[in-house]
Amino acid sequence: TDVPGCRQTVENGVNGLLVEARSSTALAKAMSVFAVRPDLISSAGSASRQRAALLFDSSAVSRDVMELLGLRAATA
Repeated sequence: TDVPGCRQTVENGVNGLLVEARSSTALAKAMSVFAVRPDLISSAGSASRQRAALLFDSSAVSRDVMELLGLRAATA
């Protein structure tokens, strides 16, 4: 649904479809898109994997958190 958290991970029409919160009608309509066009499921899944790797890589997230906390990573 088009709410905080989801809208940061879903690029509407690319790796999923954002729908109005608490709207079963909007959800049913979005689901029917994938029923009519099952080929979109694979492309949306691939786009989601790429987006997750780009935005949520655990090393990058850890580095960003440490920077925000004013800590430096130990060097080997």
